[in-house]
Amino acid sequence: MAFIGGLGRASGFHSGQALRVSRRPFQYTPIRMMATKDEASAQQSERVSRGLTVVGSTALVVYMAYSFLSGKKAIAAGEVRGAEEGRVTKKVFLDIAIGNASPRRVVIGLFGDDVPKTAENFRALATGESGFGYKESVFHRVIKKFMIQGGDFTRGNGTGGKSIYGGKFKDENFTFKHTVPGVLSMANSGPNTNGGQFFITTVPTPWLDGKHVVSSIVTSAQCDHPFHVEFIELAFRRHKRRPQVFGRVLEGMDVVTTVENVKTDGRDRPVEKVYIADCGEL
Repeated sequence: MAFIGGLGRASGFHSGQALRVSRRPFQYTPIRMMATKDEASAQQSERVSRGLTVVGSTALVVYMAYSFLSGKKAIAAGEVRGAEEGRVTKKVFLDIAIGNASPRRVVIGLFGDDVPKTAENFRALATGESGFGYKESVFHRVIKKFMIQGGDFTRGNGTGGKSIYGGKFKDENFTFKHTVPGVLSMANSGPNTNGGQFFITTVPTPWLDGKHVVSSIVTSAQCDHPFHVEFIELAFRRHKRRPQVFGRVLEGMDVVTTVENVKTDGRDRPVEKVYIADCGEL
């Protein structure tokens, strides 16, 4: 509230003025008009709202551009590695079905040399050798031009899941970055809270770097950054979530894209069931 009030004072407007938008972008011109107290208050609120929208959108666009260029520079200098550079040591498959349709296969390569504990957790949950795992579990969260999320085989709503190590396990490293579509990364609720949930990106997501663990990558499809993911990025920063990359999709990115485009409700949950009909190691 203090910030909003300060913005109103800094603008030089008062309750007896309205707002006229000029033809030049992001510039506003005050004009004098007769107005009741209520009308003036409403006009001031609308002016502040528009101003915040412009300032916020501009700042987020600048931040996204800075993050992207900084990431490119760091990769060129050899300081970090893009997920496409990860060495695949093991391969697993996920046969994904939508509703009553026949399952379609996604093949994922795991970076066992660089992220061994995280990669082994995913492999074992895919085979089910520990007595539990991904088979028959759903993709409970799908956001177009961002990612598809699954792995909650205990509750199916994003609040459950577990690792083969018992509950949660610590982050290993953040060697790989979310540089391309098809990256496999751990979904978590904060530092050192990795369980069984994972997500596969459908666009490059550099704003997640240093926040999640990347484990794998899908090798096709090109997408643009949507504006709504800026707010998701802010949420990740607020809760200090760090996803670590541990693999990538090798085959079946078209299947991931199909899932990405399913109809969802207001909570990003697919209206029609999307689930892993079968899975295992290749």
